[in-house]
Amino acid sequence: MRLSLLILFPALIIIVYLIIIISPEFSTKVGGAPNISNFLIVLLTYIYVVLTGQMVRKMIEIQKQDRRPYLIFDLVFEGHIVYISLKNIGKISANDISVKITPDLPTLGNHPPLSETIFKKPILFFPPGKELKSLFNVSKDILDNNKPDTYNVELIYRWEGQKELIQETSIINIPHEKYVAYTSTKDLTDIYKILEKIKNILEIRKSHFTDLPKF
Repeated sequence: MRLSLLILFPALIIIVYLIIIISPEFSTKVGGAPNISNFLIVLLTYIYVVLTGQMVRKMIEIQKQDRRPYLIFDLVFEGHIVYISLKNIGKISANDISVKITPDLPTLGNHPPLSETIFKKPILFFPPGKELKSLFNVSKDILDNNKPDTYNVELIYRWEGQKELIQETSIINIPHEKYVAYTSTKDLTDIYKILEKIKNILEIRKSHFTDLPKF
């Protein structure tokens, strides 16, 4: 509508101007140039009010969308470990959060699925900036060829000013992780364990070769 008004108004001015030039009698019948000017001023005011109203409504809608929670659920691969992560990147708190994952993510060992543990009950309060991060399996099990490559995530929640629960869905697709998940890093603990193994091997050989230096 805004674009049509921007096109219509200049076109109308040109048409009225041409009528005044071509037919002075018409200008006289409608009261002369002052009346025509008043008409154009009224029309311009109307268009200004309409456009201003549209801008105000758009600003209100933007502010409404800005002041709400935004939840993101994802899988985080760190070496051989996989975590679930639920973040609120919005500006206000989310309430009554329910998380449903289809199919259930495979958990470590014989542990029950997430739907029966961490997401068994709704999360009543989740402030902005908060992250819920929990270890739930190893990457080898998640990336097994017999396991699904895609998981559907359904987030249901509300917030202050939003009485009705809203539902948001997303898809987690993980095949690309098969090429990066096993890039492991060694920390000081891993290095210590490796040195201990080397030391034990040398201690065993020491009994056979007495000339080896002592560690």
